[in-house]
Amino acid sequence: MKFTIERAAALAAMGLVSGLTAKKTIPVLGHVMITADGGDILFRATNLDQEATVIAPGQSNVDGAYCLPAAQLGDIIRNAPEGAEISFAPNTEGTRITIKAGRSRFNLPFIPADDFPTFPGIDKASEFQIEADKFAGVLSQCAVAMSRDATRYILNGVHIKSDGKTLALVGTDGHRLIKCVLDIKTPKLAATIPSDMVREMIKALQGHGAQMAKVRVDASKVSLAIGSAVVTSKLIDGSFPDVERVIPEHGPVIANVDRDEFIKAIRRASSLSEGKVRGVKIEFKPGVAVLSSRGENADGQDEIDITFDGEAVVVGFNSALLSDVVGAVDCDVIEIAPADGHSPVSIKSAAAPWFTGVVMPLRV
Repeated sequence: MKFTIERAAALAAMGLVSGLTAKKTIPVLGHVMITADGGDILFRATNLDQEATVIAPGQSNVDGAYCLPAAQLGDIIRNAPEGAEISFAPNTEGTRITIKAGRSRFNLPFIPADDFPTFPGIDKASEFQIEADKFAGVLSQCAVAMSRDATRYILNGVHIKSDGKTLALVGTDGHRLIKCVLDIKTPKLAATIPSDMVREMIKALQGHGAQMAKVRVDASKVSLAIGSAVVTSKLIDGSFPDVERVIPEHGPVIANVDRDEFIKAIRRASSLSEGKVRGVKIEFKPGVAVLSSRGENADGQDEIDITFDGEAVVVGFNSALLSDVVGAVDCDVIEIAPADGHSPVSIKSAAAPWFTGVVMPLRV
């Protein structure tokens, strides 16, 4: 089998599939399977939990497939001259694949395509379509709050749920939460997408603007198809917790804050805080928010202007968690409902009505 492909097309394909390659204890998982089928070149990679496939335009004289080491192949394609045609063909002994790009020539070992693991397809799926940039946006927002604690595996992803009229996405680690609700008619469904797949989906959606992406969900798997790419993953098995009970009412008193100035003030005020949890205390008062922190032998304070008409209330926060949730709202002005100083704090924005953030208070 001999085929050629333009560097740009090969680079884009490798960018989408190479994130799933890992040697682990199975060498073939560190490879990308390349299949030539007429004018199409299919790139495929899997880590046994997720799979990514991309079809790129090319030319082949004979259809066929083989598996090449992903890291070495990626370096060759990335360093090939701009605009180069890259050719792939077995050497005369049939023991290596010879890759030519410009005046460069490489010989790579390969694994037969029959040794590459198959990934189960999706059966009896619920299916819906959504604009790529919109879906990438809410996935990225919810991904901020996903748990990274392996012992809380059910929270290591983004939960999606539809009642048929709206699609809700939730990410939480138990200390912070982000929920996005979109007015999209879909089949009723509920599934938790693992964090690795969330990142692969965001990567696949980037650059497609308002193009429609197709999402399919069955009892154990989820897939996303956009353009010539398809990413598929196993779902997290288990019941996602009922988060509605921890989302407080947004109000009755709300502070309107400039988002960027608030994030800067949090970072300044928490600079003297010590330990893994860099705490910051915020006092919301009419017209001003006073942020402070204290170290072993030092303390600091900062102030920013806000719009707030309620009685003064003091809330302690983990500064990193608060900054992350506030930073996830891509708006100039955010609304913070500080409640009583001991309850979860909700964060919203009139410019992003689909977004709700929640941060648990911290004793500082």
